[in-house]
Amino acid sequence: MAPYMTAYLDFIALQTSVSGMLYAILLVTSLYLVDLRGLLGYNEWYSMGRIREVFAIKKRDQEIGENPEGWVELVVRYKDGVSGGVDNNVYTDVTFGEEKSPIELAVSFQQITWVPQLSGIKPPVDIPKDDIFRLEYGLNSTVSGYWTTSTLTASSVSITHTFGIATNSQNLHPTLGLGIFPTNRFSNRPSYLDSLLRQNKIFGKYVSFYDISNHSGFGRLVVGGIDRGKYLGRLKRLKGGGLVGIVESPGVMVSTGRNESFGVGGLAFLAVDTSFLWLPQPIVYNIISNFPVATYDLFPSEKQSFLVYTVPCGTRFDPSWRIEFTFEGVVVKVPLNHLVTTTEVAAGGRDESVNKRCVLAIQPNDGRYSLEGYSFSYVLGAPFWRYV
Repeated sequence: MAPYMTAYLDFIALQTSVSGMLYAILLVTSLYLVDLRGLLGYNEWYSMGRIREVFAIKKRDQEIGENPEGWVELVVRYKDGVSGGVDNNVYTDVTFGEEKSPIELAVSFQQITWVPQLSGIKPPVDIPKDDIFRLEYGLNSTVSGYWTTSTLTASSVSITHTFGIATNSQNLHPTLGLGIFPTNRFSNRPSYLDSLLRQNKIFGKYVSFYDISNHSGFGRLVVGGIDRGKYLGRLKRLKGGGLVGIVESPGVMVSTGRNESFGVGGLAFLAVDTSFLWLPQPIVYNIISNFPVATYDLFPSEKQSFLVYTVPCGTRFDPSWRIEFTFEGVVVKVPLNHLVTTTEVAAGGRDESVNKRCVLAIQPNDGRYSLEGYSFSYVLGAPFWRYV
């Protein structure tokens, strides 16, 4: 039997006590990983003591008891998308002010909540529009506008919140900013978590995801609560790299009927804002040699192309074929079948229904995904999170 998974938070050690389904990862300045008994579902993160963020996966049918004074439960939807940026969001409905019609917002790890000016939200008539905000999304996308303050209501819980009205949003998704990831931050503008905490709507900066990777249904995102009775024990601590999500690179094994191991050293970034596994070239070549791959440019009309690998959408492999990432004894297994996304692209040929191709969720780590001041051997995005 595989070992339990554990997670440590300042003065409290927590370990999953539920049979079969739980995994936890701490994303703090130094990252913590825990052994798993099984895996399913999606990410959960929570914090205690000095507020440290944690990711974990929780059993689908576990329920947190009703406590309207201590947490907010959001109904969320998952939309599959592919890009180098944030296309793995879940979405929830939010209303502002006296408006009755909800606006769909992408739940973001970044700080700021913003909506397009054309969304119909009516800010106070005397709001100064020279109080501007500006957010950078990657190299070529910018959101800008002005700040306003109004009532924000999600899941029947209302708060007073400062958010942006975007006069220029370049067709980007408006966001509900949780305020966990250290980008696009404003020292005097609270995140959604900050506002909930300051207005005594939640116990602390805890966030839990439940079943959010279901394409055909709904999941739940619980803000401010965690069932501590589900956790106990100790954890294994890994050395970090100075930023949330940076750890020493794992050992990697690719299993495709035969096993081949890789170890390149350096740092790995556990990224919440990319649809891909960005891997060293030798690993990518090892994997794609087992696929009938082609390449496709997602952005052919733009100055900078974005090539992706594609395979026939019906591609299926032996279920035992996988990539294993090992962090000091903690193994995360990603089946190769699950690198085949549901995102279809043009394939050419006379019969498009036969020639449909789907994007493969791996990329060579060639510098296109980067953080200023850091160099990574691995950047592990959505497929990794699906299985931790």
